[in-house]
Amino acid sequence: MKRFFSILMILLATVSLSGQVYDGITQPTRFRYWLPLTTSVNTPGSLTAAPFMGYKVQPANWISFTPILQYNFNREAAMPQLWLNVNYQQKYYLLFRSIYDLKTEAFSETVSGTVKLNSYMVDFTWDNLYRSDGFLINDRLQILAGYAWKHLVLNAGYSIRDRPGFVTNARVKLTSLSWLQFRYDSGTDTFTLSTAIHI
Repeated sequence: MKRFFSILMILLATVSLSGQVYDGITQPTRFRYWLPLTTSVNTPGSLTAAPFMGYKVQPANWISFTPILQYNFNREAAMPQLWLNVNYQQKYYLLFRSIYDLKTEAFSETVSGTVKLNSYMVDFTWDNLYRSDGFLINDRLQILAGYAWKHLVLNAGYSIRDRPGFVTNARVKLTSLSWLQFRYDSGTDTFTLSTAIHI
């Protein structure tokens, strides 16, 4: 519990800087820094940190490209990525994430989507849709539905295929563009606390 509160205080200090925080698929600014901290439910002492940073290039309102560099401190692995984000009328979003792990020399493709209908939203993420060894190998599909109310956004759903289980997120908005997100995934038995900074 002491470790949890220490992490929370660090994140609160982080989002108080002169940056904007928003969700991943609708990045509003050019620069992005994201810090997810994950711990295992079964092994509370473990902690995984894999921050990444990127710069968005937007040639048109409906499309953007974001080169990303992520580093997993636990694995000591760098993972360059390219994110392609397309949208229709700022309500329907698709995000394609091409990821290359320099340590394992493995390539993977993940696809995410969001539909926003006023305060309601439906999301999906298909992790490892493609890997270096082929399609639909150790892939994971998550489908969630949620609702936004004032300073709180909640969503919940289920993950199928690899490591199936219940998934839920709770996002607390500190401002209109800044938040902390708490995530529980029963399929991987993990709890994640994350924030993002956009400049």
